[in-house]
Amino acid sequence: MDTTENKEKLFVLLAGQSNMAGRGIAEKDDLTEIPDLLVFRPGNIFKSAVEPVTRDRKFIGAFSSDGKKIETADPWDNILPEKGGQVVGTGPGRTLGKLLLEMYPGKQIVLLPCAVGGTSISAWMPGGHDDWDVHNFPYDNAVKLAKEALEYGKIIAVCWHQGESDALKKTPDYTDKLRSVVRNFRRDLDLKDDVPFIAGDMASFYNPEIADNIDIVDDALALLAAEDASFRYVLTKDLKHKGDHLHYDTVSAHELGRRYFEAYRQFKANPGITPCADSVCGIGEGPFFSRCDKKLYWVNPDGDKECRTPGIILRKESGSLREISSFSPECGSVSAFSQQADGTFLLFASGCRVWHWRPGENAELFAELEGDKFKFNDVTTTPDGHVFCTVLPRELHQGIGELWDFAPDGSFKLLDKCRGIPNGMGFSPDRKTFYFTATTEKTIYRYAYKDNQISEKEIFVSGIGCDGLAVDTQGGVWSAGWTEKIRRFAPDGSLDFELAFPEMIVSSLCFGGEDMRDLYITTANYPFAVQNYFRKRSGNVFVWKNSPYQGLEIPFFAGIKKKVQR
Repeated sequence: MDTTENKEKLFVLLAGQSNMAGRGIAEKDDLTEIPDLLVFRPGNIFKSAVEPVTRDRKFIGAFSSDGKKIETADPWDNILPEKGGQVVGTGPGRTLGKLLLEMYPGKQIVLLPCAVGGTSISAWMPGGHDDWDVHNFPYDNAVKLAKEALEYGKIIAVCWHQGESDALKKTPDYTDKLRSVVRNFRRDLDLKDDVPFIAGDMASFYNPEIADNIDIVDDALALLAAEDASFRYVLTKDLKHKGDHLHYDTVSAHELGRRYFEAYRQFKANPGITPCADSVCGIGEGPFFSRCDKKLYWVNPDGDKECRTPGIILRKESGSLREISSFSPECGSVSAFSQQADGTFLLFASGCRVWHWRPGENAELFAELEGDKFKFNDVTTTPDGHVFCTVLPRELHQGIGELWDFAPDGSFKLLDKCRGIPNGMGFSPDRKTFYFTATTEKTIYRYAYKDNQISEKEIFVSGIGCDGLAVDTQGGVWSAGWTEKIRRFAPDGSLDFELAFPEMIVSSLCFGGEDMRDLYITTANYPFAVQNYFRKRSGNVFVWKNSPYQGLEIPFFAGIKKKVQR
């Protein structure tokens, strides 16, 4: 095979233990050569990347129908077994490589197979040896191979899958050791922040001696992902084993490769935007940063049964992506929040009822919009302490949506209507302009604002997907598109820039953080599909920490003047 073509070579380092190396039974496609998908082996040799890509143990390779391994002088030879034979060793690397070829046409994708089955994380320290072979040094060998590869091209990702050995050993300092592995690879290979380190979490199919301790690994991944924008991890709890309760089967190995690719693709689309909370919502909506407790709240309106956190109100706690509190106040489906200066919330819920609530307490009914109303959708608090709230029609895209003013005395006043779904809102920095999203009309409207009154309605932008909305201190208007895009518009309505979330549904957004420079982004998994959560993290919350933009603080509700008696 001629691999000397004058094409740019992009290398992917595959490290860890057996589930990265691969233990699946190869299918026909796994044994078929793909032009420009290569593997780099010691001695500066390029070979076609057919399975097994990683040949870490003697029981990996081709076997005849009687179960005997087919040996050759060169252990890297590709052997097609006779009828009844099989090839053992299919992993995620080749599928990842195939998808990267589609992403980078005209280039060569080259896999660097360095994973070694059964190795603990200590074997992946400089000078560390294989748990089963004291003469084998996994980390040192990986760095040596990668440095040789750098003579021909560049490394675009490090993919890591390891942890079963340390779950078995109950390694107490796994998080610190994993930090060291990431740091050492970056240092020794001079990898910049534009090269992601992508890890896989632990499966759900282990025997108890491993299963009881997988949080040692999963907690480390979730914490490093919260700390390091270049560290990402993929989810595997829905994947299947090959019958040994330890290794992914062939179908799952292929799917795992797709998930590594999705993580890579999302990273390259927006390297500064990282997962914030593994919340598993059907529709993550209504993000709201509380200035009282400095925490992010959002809603999962339908409280999906499949969710890890099935409450209808969610709160991000400090620490890892898994640190989430959930609340289920008995007030129906909640759509959005306002808040008073004392920290109490107003919950805008189904039946167009407004509830008074503190986290951990029961909600109390405060007010109700009279008439046969369906439910609230989005809200924002006005500069004068009222709440502007939208009401959904029962026939979402066919009916008439409404925009209402909700006053501190519990009264409502109709402000405007639109065709279909009414959505996100916001005010300009000088508080003289009000923005209102009409999703079905694909339009954001602009109004003059004064003393809770709106006038001079005009089109701000149209012909776009639009859902949630936020405004920054420069007057930029941010719109989540209920598509894979977030757009920022200048005050004159011109498009400033876009953020892409490939094949995702971006539902809403808000600014938060100590100085309001963190942009929080909710996404939807609608209609709910388990695989979309596991493959792409659909339904989770993402964050752009320390963005170049500062959001406007949402005013407080002016205070409760009356309460409805139930």
